[in-house]
Amino acid sequence: MSEQWGARRFGAGTGAPRTTSPAPSATGLSSAEAARRLTRHGPNAILEEPRASVWRRVLQQLRDPLSLVLLVAAVLTIATGDLSDASVILLVIMVNTTVGVVQEVRAEQAVMALSAMTAPTAGVVRDGEERSLPAAEVAPGDMVLVAEGDIVPADGDVLSAVSLLTDESSLTGESVPVEKAPGGDPSHGTVSAGTVVLHGRGRVAVTPTGAHSVLGRIATLMGAAPGPTPLQFRCRR
Repeated sequence: MSEQWGARRFGAGTGAPRTTSPAPSATGLSSAEAARRLTRHGPNAILEEPRASVWRRVLQQLRDPLSLVLLVAAVLTIATGDLSDASVILLVIMVNTTVGVVQEVRAEQAVMALSAMTAPTAGVVRDGEERSLPAAEVAPGDMVLVAEGDIVPADGDVLSAVSLLTDESSLTGESVPVEKAPGGDPSHGTVSAGTVVLHGRGRVAVTPTGAHSVLGRIATLMGAAPGPTPLQFRCRR
């Protein structure tokens, strides 16, 4: 990254750093310190669980205590010759299993969609130089450079900004651009991973990364298995 390009795109912003979070050095993190922090905190990425086959998902649903009770009931009704009741029970099992599998697939697709929102690369200051790195290599404490058209690679505190506007609709649903400036309240003095810079430029001190970012926490919640229903809870007691 040339000095001319960096000066044009990431020129010094206005405003002072937030007092609640000490500003990183003007030279940014050293390569050794960034590597140490990456080892400690992990990569700046949303980790995806291995995709399970449909049959594995079906078996997991059938292993639920409620499904096992219904299966036993279906077998007993078939044994007594009551085929009409057995058909109803089997229909209930089929519907319950189908709904469970569909919910799991939708949750997995939602996590994949969130992963697609992450930035592929990021401009950072390392060893006193502006560099372009894979976003997964951004570490807490890095100084990230953002400009119009960029996807914010990680959560962070705004250190300086020049007419910086971001689109946070992917996280908040708010369609109006949000102005960012250092030293403001959390909604204006911070940026979140996955949001898009609509205008201006700025420097950001990275705070949480990866699964600890706002986007990562949402992905974790969406990928978590749903809790048992009241009926399932009673069956397990």
